[in-house]
Amino acid sequence: MGNKYDEVEKLIEAVRNLQLSISKSPYELNNDGHFYQRVRLIKESLIIDFPIMDEFSDIEKGNPVVLLNFILQECLFFEDAGNFEEWCEDIGLQKDKPASMAIYEELKIIIPEIRSLLGHEIKPINYYDIEFNTGIAKALRAATI
Repeated sequence: MGNKYDEVEKLIEAVRNLQLSISKSPYELNNDGHFYQRVRLIKESLIIDFPIMDEFSDIEKGNPVVLLNFILQECLFFEDAGNFEEWCEDIGLQKDKPASMAIYEELKIIIPEIRSLLGHEIKPINYYDIEFNTGIAKALRAATI
């Protein structure tokens, strides 16, 4: 393995082995001031536009390993929440904003499709490592395919 963090290496291998193309989606997201943007995941003929939280403007850099991590992170946030209100509270969105409900409803439809493609074995880097840009987050952002 070329990376000193196994978690990052597994994400690199997933992008490579699954032959995923992940980049910024051409479809804008009405995010109502939230940090949500859309990424596009392509696997053969399957195309999924997926909302992810991009608090640190990583989408613009276009690193598919980072974007896969954020897709998986979004899946976990959604799956760990019991309902819309809990999801909003967990990720810091205002539940009274229509954009929050729209993002939640979109995730409710898309996440099962993502899970059928990616499974549950590939894990994202802990969000706090991303937020505080720890060593593993720096390795993730520097990862190449």
